[in-house]
Amino acid sequence: KIVYVDSPANYEGIQTLATDNKSAGKSGGEEMLKALEAAGITSGKIGIITPNAATNSNVNREMGFKEALEGAGFEILETQYSEGDAAKSKDIAANYIAQGCVGIFGCNEGCTVGIGNAIREAGTDVMGIGFDKSDTILELVKEGSLVCTITQNPDLMGYEGIKTAVKALKGEEVGESYVDTGVSIVDAEALKKMRITLDNGCIQVAVDTYGGELQSLKRHDAVTEYLWQGNPATYRRKAINIFPYVARLTNGTYMLDGKVYKMQAHGFIADMEMRCEKKGDSQAVFLFESD
Repeated sequence: KIVYVDSPANYEGIQTLATDNKSAGKSGGEEMLKALEAAGITSGKIGIITPNAATNSNVNREMGFKEALEGAGFEILETQYSEGDAAKSKDIAANYIAQGCVGIFGCNEGCTVGIGNAIREAGTDVMGIGFDKSDTILELVKEGSLVCTITQNPDLMGYEGIKTAVKALKGEEVGESYVDTGVSIVDAEALKKMRITLDNGCIQVAVDTYGGELQSLKRHDAVTEYLWQGNPATYRRKAINIFPYVARLTNGTYMLDGKVYKMQAHGFIADMEMRCEKKGDSQAVFLFESD
């Protein structure tokens, strides 16, 4: 019995838990319209950047985005392809900006990063909305270079997928053959909610639930920032948690029980979402659960 999580193969399974990418793209279009309306923009050109015309998930996101804008009075320019490369996406986005676009939509991580970087560099108020979640994308959202990003819910996919597998092993009914695990809209306001602030009357610190990373360290009621705030040209992170090892593995891989696995520098915890289990004036306890 097979339970598919995220992307099914061409072989029958008892259930697939995945993102409805057309619906997700439509959410991106709706967020674009909200942002434009809030800025008093009722017409203009909108560009779309996607990796290619063959990947089903990206094609559906593009379709959903266009569907949301139908009849809204905006001109959708011809879609441009960047192979998901951030540098190529930035060049395409810069060209869209030069054409006077009021909004640009990116269909995956590389496209979204490129759009955000182009908007930041141009210093323009073009509305940038993208897809996927990474540290770079979240920083672009925080600083206002992107309005928001549409993110999948992989934790929900994995959790519900295991529940389905257990039911199947017990011979119980598993329900629908396809389950849409939905998406989340991550904007600057949502990121503020993901940030925990501690203040003991002497020191004030801010910690993100994403990676449990320290974001700020100041004296109480003071403006001086004592924590490195990141620099894309040197080191963009601030104070990551390192687990389960320091530095890089040889060839970026390790072996366990005869099987080779890949892992990034400094382990995996820095790029995982955590849950704040306990918060006081001087401490916060974060929980990371295995997926």
